[in-house]
Amino acid sequence: MTGLVALLPMIAVLLLVLPAPARTPAADPTTVLERRIPADNPPPGAELYQAVLDFEPGAWTPVHSHTGSSYNTVLAGDVTLRQDGVDQTFSAGQGWVDAPGVIHAAGNQGSASARLIATFLVRPGRSPSTIVTPDPGAMVPPAPTTVAFFKLHASELAQPLDVVHQLVNLGPGVALPLPIEPGPRIVSVLDGSLVTAQDGQLQEHVAGDSWAEPDRATADPTAGAAGAQVVTTTLVPRGGPVSTPATQPAAPVQLSGR
Repeated sequence: MTGLVALLPMIAVLLLVLPAPARTPAADPTTVLERRIPADNPPPGAELYQAVLDFEPGAWTPVHSHTGSSYNTVLAGDVTLRQDGVDQTFSAGQGWVDAPGVIHAAGNQGSASARLIATFLVRPGRSPSTIVTPDPGAMVPPAPTTVAFFKLHASELAQPLDVVHQLVNLGPGVALPLPIEPGPRIVSVLDGSLVTAQDGQLQEHVAGDSWAEPDRATADPTAGAAGAQVVTTTLVPRGGPVSTPATQPAAPVQLSGR
């Protein structure tokens, strides 16, 4: 016992001089998929919409058209575009562009759930979509579920530009870098939560919430304790960089929480 007491001062000195254990840095964001879509001649002073839709098997949008170009990317599962009597099916990471005024519908003919992001660039004051009224007595399939929706006035857009869709996974405490380019970005939380900072105020965003950058945040949004999955629309000059690198998925993307 006397020997142990004698060692205590030496142990205390060692604790003072030994370096503290190194903290493991947070991992980087994982870009699950990225799709870059050329956008020519966006309308001046355009309004930018982002919608995320979930399609259960058998779900279809109403037959409709758009007042401006619509840029669509499948995030999970398979989504079918029906136009001019022809069906074309797109898988995760693929997509299409709807030209203004073209009548079409999109739906899920498969047996698994699907998810789609649609970005619209329309003239100010116009609704992004015009629904075609179905014939009386026509069978109307179930509609998709809107997971997230956000509208932003996007002034002074680059000419020409790219619409970039990214699906990003963030581990606990991992930050989503702010855009490199000054063009607008819309972020929608699909799973988990993120915290943004503006004017010294912190705000938590959960699944279904959306916001715009750079106006909304002054620091990188950071994932909460359970991590997060987000989808973003970024408008950049043609060929310009965005904030996170892209890695295409080797296997079909699974919906979060399903």
